[in-house]
Amino acid sequence: PASTLHIVMHSTTTEDLAKPNSASSFYRVISEEELRTNRVSPEEILKNARFAKYEAGAPTKRLYIKNISPSVTVDDLRYLFSRYFTSQQEQDSNMQIKLMEQGRMRGQAFVSFESQVTAAQALQDTHGFMLKNKFLVVQYGKSDTKE
Repeated sequence: PASTLHIVMHSTTTEDLAKPNSASSFYRVISEEELRTNRVSPEEILKNARFAKYEAGAPTKRLYIKNISPSVTVDDLRYLFSRYFTSQQEQDSNMQIKLMEQGRMRGQAFVSFESQVTAAQALQDTHGFMLKNKFLVVQYGKSDTKE
């Protein structure tokens, strides 16, 4: 059966996404509904020859994201991954985002989390998410340290 892709258009700017909202000091985060409806299935990703051999890899606290649109910013990734932190302090202490914008690694990023459990949930939720007209391919990244 063919999958249907739903794309929700927002008038919110990237700058708005990165700013804390007036109700709290926590950054705005993507809703569960938007995560669920703006994605392609894992089967659709595997149909793309570039990703036909996709494997999530060995679990770590770090995710490796590829197939990122050139127009995606760190703030866009923060909007997407902030939902996996319970407070602004936890996010500031534990979330690290490295977006590659030039050279061979352009269109790729690394996002670090507090735990493997959190990274696993983020991978499950965001693999295949449509961000600025391209689906994200999310895998576990190699860890710099033993976990």
